[in-house]
Amino acid sequence: MKNGLVTSVFALLLPTLVNAATNDPYLTQQWTLGPSIGVVPGTGLSAAWQHTDNRRETVVAVLDSGVIEHADLADRLLLGYDFVSDPIVAADSDGRDADPTDPGNWVTDDMLINGNYPLDCARKHSDWHGTKVASIIGATQDNDIGIAGGTANAWILPVRVTGRCGGSEQDLIDAILWSAGLEIENIPTNTTPADIINISLGRSGNCSASLQAAIDSVTLLGSMVVAAAGNASETTKDRALQSNPMTPAICKNVITVGALDSNAMLAGYSFYGDSIDFVAPGGEPLFGIPVLSDGGETIAKRDDKIAKDYGTSYAAPHLSAALALLLGSNEQISPEQALNALTETTVHSTDFLCQLEQCGAGLIDADAAIRSLNAPETNAATQETPYTPASASSDTKRPSGGGALGVFTMFLLGMLCGQLYKIGRNQLRG
Repeated sequence: MKNGLVTSVFALLLPTLVNAATNDPYLTQQWTLGPSIGVVPGTGLSAAWQHTDNRRETVVAVLDSGVIEHADLADRLLLGYDFVSDPIVAADSDGRDADPTDPGNWVTDDMLINGNYPLDCARKHSDWHGTKVASIIGATQDNDIGIAGGTANAWILPVRVTGRCGGSEQDLIDAILWSAGLEIENIPTNTTPADIINISLGRSGNCSASLQAAIDSVTLLGSMVVAAAGNASETTKDRALQSNPMTPAICKNVITVGALDSNAMLAGYSFYGDSIDFVAPGGEPLFGIPVLSDGGETIAKRDDKIAKDYGTSYAAPHLSAALALLLGSNEQISPEQALNALTETTVHSTDFLCQLEQCGAGLIDADAAIRSLNAPETNAATQETPYTPASASSDTKRPSGGGALGVFTMFLLGMLCGQLYKIGRNQLRG
């Protein structure tokens, strides 16, 4: 009863928060695509669709667990690659190959007893993580199926780097280089180099010299590396321990993304700190983010399932989608200009830690960013400044943010959201 009542309050608001420009059945549940209003931290992506004619197609590499066949994603996939070199971790009977399909990453007790798995590996069902991440960026829009991806102009380059119990750093390094079009020994060259490389995974510890070198190399080629800040362990209670994002999010020349919950507050699981560049909605158990998935607990059922999930893994692809949308809006827009437009139009959370500049420039607003790029007074050829994420410099600009709506309208709608939420909560208490 508790979850149902609170959810019904927000369900009344969701259709007004998302610009219903497509016929995707789950669009009105995709609260993260709407504007940021009051306690609802939207990204402005759906409103931004009307300001672009997708003049340029972009490529977003998703370095993750691979992808599965799903009716709402199949039309947006390029030919990727499987970089998982350890056959046991790969779980597909071989090492590296040209098939980035996710075979499932389930782990049983018998596997842990009899297999050569890391000590920190635990029993689990397959989670189809790569498909979920990719769908937030590029699920097919306006096809009367499932959800709408954050942008219609992005092709997804699936690059598999994790399997059972994770993956290796060398596999990740080679995948980063390959995604940008650089040559890797004994691997066919990628003929569709990525504009954006999304990495929604990580490990603890510092950025190694070899990983940093790979990131620097692809940045020089013009590829933008976006990484999730990381989720704190379930056993971590001290927020101070979450002030240092994971690797590769902590590396230089990486655009690092933390997560806000559905109340526009820094999510309890999200890492934060000086290395954060932006925050985006990551959801929470009660208000998860709609994603494409599969009902199989081991191998895929291929049942075109729609699920809901949460984490910084799903905050990062919102930023990747926004960057792809901005790059696609005008053939003359450079990565630097797209990043600057997002930085200069952010919305700020009232969360205490965020006010201490632990949330980077703030919450992205794709609609405000694309309108700023399209403004008559903006000359794209003369507005370029160096691309310097916070993780590359300690002098990152912290501007006061804009928003998708006027201040007065935003105030009224924010009050409405807040009051409806309080009414639902008080009714529960009563």
